[in-house]
Amino acid sequence: MPLNHPTHYQVYNNRLNDIVPKFFKEFINNPDILIKASDKNLGLTVLDTSWYIQEGLRQLNDPRFYKQLDKNFFSPENFDSNIQNIVSTANSLLSLLCSQWGTSIFNKQHEKYLRHRLLNDRKLPTFHLLPKIHKTPMQGRPIVPSHSWVTTGFSTYIDTVLQKVLPHLPYIIKDTKSLVKSLDGISIPQDERLLWLVTGDVSSMYTNLPTTPYAFDVIAKTVDKYLPLSPNDTTLIRETLKFVMSNNYFTFQGIPYHQVSGIAMGTACAPAYANILMHHFEERFFEFNPDFTLIFYGRYIDDIFFMFKGSEQELKTFLTTFDTKRAFSNQLKISWDYSTTSVSFLDLQIHAKHNKVELSTHQKMLNKYLYIPFSSYHPKDNKVGFIKAELIRYIRNSSSYRSFANTAKQFFTRLRLRGYPPRFLIWVFSQVRYDDRPKYLEDAPLSTDNTLVPFVTMYNPIWETPHLRKGLREFFTLNPHYRPVVAFKRNKNIADLLNRANVRKLTGKQFHSLQQDGLCWISSKKRKP
Repeated sequence: MPLNHPTHYQVYNNRLNDIVPKFFKEFINNPDILIKASDKNLGLTVLDTSWYIQEGLRQLNDPRFYKQLDKNFFSPENFDSNIQNIVSTANSLLSLLCSQWGTSIFNKQHEKYLRHRLLNDRKLPTFHLLPKIHKTPMQGRPIVPSHSWVTTGFSTYIDTVLQKVLPHLPYIIKDTKSLVKSLDGISIPQDERLLWLVTGDVSSMYTNLPTTPYAFDVIAKTVDKYLPLSPNDTTLIRETLKFVMSNNYFTFQGIPYHQVSGIAMGTACAPAYANILMHHFEERFFEFNPDFTLIFYGRYIDDIFFMFKGSEQELKTFLTTFDTKRAFSNQLKISWDYSTTSVSFLDLQIHAKHNKVELSTHQKMLNKYLYIPFSSYHPKDNKVGFIKAELIRYIRNSSSYRSFANTAKQFFTRLRLRGYPPRFLIWVFSQVRYDDRPKYLEDAPLSTDNTLVPFVTMYNPIWETPHLRKGLREFFTLNPHYRPVVAFKRNKNIADLLNRANVRKLTGKQFHSLQQDGLCWISSKKRKP
């Protein structure tokens, strides 16, 4: 079809106002509801706005963790003066770091990065909640997205340091793949004692972990144990953590707050910080309580899994000891679940059969499996890629072909419900084989290919026509050492409208109307003044 064909123009030059029905606009702009993604990626939720506000205030009114500031603290008139105190502290910290330039944890590149972030990061974070629809009663997971705040650069920097330590800590589960590899190779004693599969959930771990000098010292000493540091390096770690953790400011409904205790979910170093502190607690516990028979113990951030050999009473004694002999923090509360047959952990279903462990993919009951519809405005490669990635994940998680086949069959059915043609699915499914499971469990080597030249553009279905990509390849024949690759930026989508509508309802901040929100194509018509 030629590009100047009327139908072609109509398809690709639509504006969002033309394709979004009026009732949908009225629905998402209804001030009594919010439409947000749920926790655990279970799908979209429609919430009562009053519940959302009450849940946010319930959490923020806890003086142990948060302090409400004067509503004018970060007003336009006071913003520069109040933020200047924080910036001044940041500059002092940067000077301290620069005084140790050339150490194992700080170099010229770090300095350049921090100076750039410090000049540009001034956006006060906004507190928001992810609804935990899998909890009864429903609660909200607090998130403070500190991606452009004064602490952002320092948090990102210190995270790069802490991340180097995590592979050395034996109780930390990196991801599902690493857990599968550990369980595949595990040896279970063959005796009369029962094998218990146990999971634990640390309640509100981030807000309950301490941000005190003692905690900073624990982390600095842990880093020093595994990395070659000087005494000055440990001081840099402590001071950087102190600055990041003591300057968590944000707003909710236009009111500024200061987090006075706990870790902000959303700052870059939060997972590594929490992992190291929890590992310190676990290490001390097992050092002083060596008599319990654990076959395996691991933790993914705030989710615990272990296997225990013994009677139910012996297991209960262990759990009581674990809960009461706090080596680090008495505020941590853990809810336990255990079984001799099967438990779910991360995206795994772990089964115990005849003193052996079998694995399959855990299918969450509340998951709506809202995959990209086949008719969606996405590149074909995206659709192929996510299907293959899911199939590979199912293969990794399945210790038997039968388990994989059952999950793949369900996946095929769900994709058909999202409009995927059978022939297309059969073609994609045929590219992934269960026999390649050992390969899928290995870490892929880092690519060293520096011959790729990205051509970045907004996505449009016309790029699916072969002659455009062929023409791009021919353009690069002048230098055969480089290969072009097209990288697409996404267009404005419905999620952007939902986010804007939510912000407008909670803060009163105005954005362009839906009539002004253009969708897609490479360029849109100029708006009249």
